[in-house]
Amino acid sequence: MKRVPILLAFALAAFSLAGGAAAADAKKPALALKTLDGKSFDLASERGKWVIVNFWATWCSPCLKELPDISAFVAAHKDNVVAIGLDFEEAEKDDITKFLKSHPIGYPIALLVIVISGILPYVWFKRRGWL
Repeated sequence: MKRVPILLAFALAAFSLAGGAAAADAKKPALALKTLDGKSFDLASERGKWVIVNFWATWCSPCLKELPDISAFVAAHKDNVVAIGLDFEEAEKDDITKFLKSHPIGYPIALLVIVISGILPYVWFKRRGWL
């Protein structure tokens, strides 16, 4: 359990060092979607904070193990870090809502429907909005 917060801290440090002039010219990513609770999440409104975009699925054992760690990390750094969970599977909203009642998560969740095989990725956005 201690590995995930350490890895998150390491990733934050690595991305902050990777900044530089090249990032100033990078295209700013866009991500705006409706969360399961009916609210909107817009990456642009989180500018100035670190954003964890967590792709996960109910069938992914490592994902389920890290959800509480990410929630705790975000809660401990709420002034500087936010997260959005993107449920990455073919599932009905009601099924995911039911699942989340038994697996509480401290950040918003949205359903994401895309077809990719392999390991579920993380995407980190720096405080200025660039990768």
